[in-house]
Amino acid sequence: MFSDTLRGGVDMASAGVRFLYSKYGNNFGLSTFNEEELTEQEKSRNIKNFRDAHVGGLFNEGNTCFINSVIQALASCEPLTDYLAEFEDAGNFSGGLNQIITYLNQIHTKNHGYSTLKLMRQVGQNNRWNRFDQEDAQEFFQMLLNTLEKDRKELDKEQEQTHELDEKQNSQSEQDQQIESESTNEKNEDSNDKHKLITPFDGCFAVRVGCMKCNDMEGIRTGVLSSVDLNLGEGDSSFSLDDLLKTYCAMETISGVECYRCSLLAYRHKLSDQSSAASNDILKSAFTKRIVEVDDVLNKKVIDEVKYKQLKFDGYRVQSDKTKQTMFCKPTPDVLMIHINRSFYDFRTGMARKNFSPVNFPMELDLAPFTVDVNDESNNDASKSMKGSENEHMMYRLRAAVIHYGSANYGHYITFRKYHGFWWRISDDQVTLTTEAQVRNVANVFMLFYEKISSCTEQEKELSEEFVVNDRSPDFSDEEGRFKDESEGEDDEENKDGYHTSASLDDDMETESVHLETSELLSHKDDNDSWGSQPRY
Repeated sequence: MFSDTLRGGVDMASAGVRFLYSKYGNNFGLSTFNEEELTEQEKSRNIKNFRDAHVGGLFNEGNTCFINSVIQALASCEPLTDYLAEFEDAGNFSGGLNQIITYLNQIHTKNHGYSTLKLMRQVGQNNRWNRFDQEDAQEFFQMLLNTLEKDRKELDKEQEQTHELDEKQNSQSEQDQQIESESTNEKNEDSNDKHKLITPFDGCFAVRVGCMKCNDMEGIRTGVLSSVDLNLGEGDSSFSLDDLLKTYCAMETISGVECYRCSLLAYRHKLSDQSSAASNDILKSAFTKRIVEVDDVLNKKVIDEVKYKQLKFDGYRVQSDKTKQTMFCKPTPDVLMIHINRSFYDFRTGMARKNFSPVNFPMELDLAPFTVDVNDESNNDASKSMKGSENEHMMYRLRAAVIHYGSANYGHYITFRKYHGFWWRISDDQVTLTTEAQVRNVANVFMLFYEKISSCTEQEKELSEEFVVNDRSPDFSDEEGRFKDESEGEDDEENKDGYHTSASLDDDMETESVHLETSELLSHKDDNDSWGSQPRY
């Protein structure tokens, strides 16, 4: 018991040291920019020239680092920012998120920070995220997705109503209406067989459950997922993302599960014996009729659960071993969010604890080995594992990583995110340029954001416009450089959005704009990185 208490104390002390390092290490020069770690690509982009450049930070309004870290990660996901652009003029959460991400993606020669208070108010007055308690970043991410879906459905409903109103105002001929109706019906028929993917995080998964005794399989069922949870458990060894995904997609055996087909086969065998032993034609006819009813259910490829229960033969239920396997299937998400679940229940102490084991993750991830072809008949054998795609690649590139320093009950979140070809380390409003090597070696990774590489041509497209590092910070902050409430700045045109703040922290920092001509800009661009802004079951 003493060893358990000591171990828990060590965890808390370690968490405290990591929190202080993460939060204040940059102020004391503890986080170094090691030029020896630079990759050839980083050197070719003259990364040293951007040491004084800053993307936007987010103020910690009281235990809000879990909010800040997720929003910073989203700011580097181009499919999401493209998706949010449609809500630019909306007064809802999606519109507010679009606005604050736009601010974060401005690059200044001074630190510039923003507040999330107004954005959180747009979720609703009674939401748990306004209580300033320590919360889980992954749970906040799920809430964010739910709110984005809600906003999308409301927008689609408004657009549908507008469309119907336009149709009434612009009366069409009966022929035009008939053509449009036929076209709409065809469209609906095409979409009925597809899952509706709403946000860029939505993709499809496939689940196969089969009996190892009778090989009955209920078919490969598909659905939509918006994130992936990978559990570390209690193990102390190091992990790799590839091995965790293999475990997630591996076939598992579940014992003691009722099998409908095995039960019906056993019931039919009993009915057949009773029919043969029947002493008169009336009994034999009754058993024969019952056998026909059972055969009608058995002859279906998938056992109908309703008809199965209507047969009412409780005494013949058969328990068997079944296999279950979950994999990705097409279409895969534009942005893949992977949650590394480090929490586990310690039975020795009766408390939740955190697994601090390192997880090695790649800069580029091939999802093809974990993506199944649901139309491949070779995957219908429940006794064999489903196979991933072997003849193609589904490449994803890491755009952001959320890190958690601390224990299972408290701590601090920071974000590493890639933007304009460079990696940035962001702890609330503290923003520093960093290197790919530091991202690779970071400990306590909690969430990973991978963006689908659509095509090499698209990712390597050249830019035709000038890139400007803006030296102008918003000038409507208070004397402490913090966010002014809307009521205090109603006369300030730029403060009406409620997000802008100014945090000019380094007086000796350059204030001149840095202009790069197109030819020079291309030398700084990631060869496979797309520029600009960014986009579920």
